[in-house]
Amino acid sequence: MASKNYELQDNIVRAGGKYTFYGVLKEFYGEIFKNAKAESTRNSYNSIYNRLILPELTAERAIETYTLEDYEGVIDRIKEKGSYSEATIGTYRYLIRAVVRLAAEKDICEDVLFGTEFSIPPTEKPERATEKELVVNRKSLSAREEAALYDELMVDPMQTGEKMGLALMYCLGLRNEEACGLKYGAIRGMSRHPECFYAQIFQSINNETGEEHIGGKTSNMYRYVPVPDRLLWMINQRAHRLEEACGERVDEYYIACRGDQYKEQCVSRHLTAAGRAVLRKIHVNEDVVSYIDRRLHQDAGDMDLRVKDPTTYLLRRNLGTHLYLLGMNETEIQYIMGHSIEDPYIIRNHFGNEDLLYEIHQKMKNRPFLNDLYPYMCEVGLDDAHRYHHVTSAPEIHLTAASQEKSTLLLNLVCDEPCAEIEIKAPYAVRTEVITAPPHAKSLSRRTNIIKKYHGVYKKATRHLVED
Repeated sequence: MASKNYELQDNIVRAGGKYTFYGVLKEFYGEIFKNAKAESTRNSYNSIYNRLILPELTAERAIETYTLEDYEGVIDRIKEKGSYSEATIGTYRYLIRAVVRLAAEKDICEDVLFGTEFSIPPTEKPERATEKELVVNRKSLSAREEAALYDELMVDPMQTGEKMGLALMYCLGLRNEEACGLKYGAIRGMSRHPECFYAQIFQSINNETGEEHIGGKTSNMYRYVPVPDRLLWMINQRAHRLEEACGERVDEYYIACRGDQYKEQCVSRHLTAAGRAVLRKIHVNEDVVSYIDRRLHQDAGDMDLRVKDPTTYLLRRNLGTHLYLLGMNETEIQYIMGHSIEDPYIIRNHFGNEDLLYEIHQKMKNRPFLNDLYPYMCEVGLDDAHRYHHVTSAPEIHLTAASQEKSTLLLNLVCDEPCAEIEIKAPYAVRTEVITAPPHAKSLSRRTNIIKKYHGVYKKATRHLVED
């Protein structure tokens, strides 16, 4: 220490050969507070550490064992000792965050406080904080962030169970307790469309007890969610390898297991911690996550906010944005997200109809990264076995015929937008007879089909990711 005036009270530096919280603070004090030049400031900080923070931490405990919940408990116990302003509590959070951040940078522990209220500067003026919160509380990941997230979660089928849980949340918009409760046997193929699969969302895992129970926070959780191609491949590969290893079917195994303990399910807090680590790794701005975290703790009016998990919140908002851009109507979005359906003429059970679910599945196949490279182009092969095709929400269709015999092709085209131009191209001269359905006002979509431009953004993000 440079001056005895701000020395810390003696405590245990290492426990079992590993740094304690106090050990990191004492060993790297100069680095932690390199910008705090004034001796009075350091004296003030040390007084807080000695009087309030360190007494609430177990002296013989390695810093790597502490969780977010542990540090929140420290703050709660400090609040019980006196009446402190929110700004003062913010300073206490900052002092804890400073030590954990430095320890994480030196690979001493995980950065369990990344993107939490602990990361919000205590000196920020309230009006500035509100303004900043409005800016960073965006509705989706950027295309670059999502490209990085794909590389982190959607490549290795044998990754940790926590990452598989995050993959379920990313692809299907599941809440963390729903992801924890999903088993391999809940992935089903449609009877009328066996090439299309969906996830049955009907059970969850209690975060405190780890017990499985039917249902969730609301009856709206019961739903069938179409599974994109890439996630289906991940799940099938993982299930196949597990069955080979253990010699039994894995229908009752949890997809989101604990680490590599394939019969032990995760609970919500495990996915919360893993999610923060992934968001940090793909360089999501910490402010984005921090202000979401604060909002989750302050606003309990929305069911999605009650989970108090920024990763869940951000990934669900991200999926909601995708669903909108994919051209889904409000009722379809509400169903997939597990929200209340506001249309008085439609109930959730209607989506048990495979034809309705298939339409949603076809729209979701246009989502970037998780399906074919050019999903806006629908490939349709014509042969004797498949003479009739029904295609929806496809801005471009490529038809191929198995037979070169003279035949008549009837196209019944319905435009989603009024006055839209239809262009037909063929490699040789053909006579076309196109029948278009009249543009009835009730059948027209209120949204412009932007699938092709939408995908252009994500293709560009993919190129940048490769270049970087």
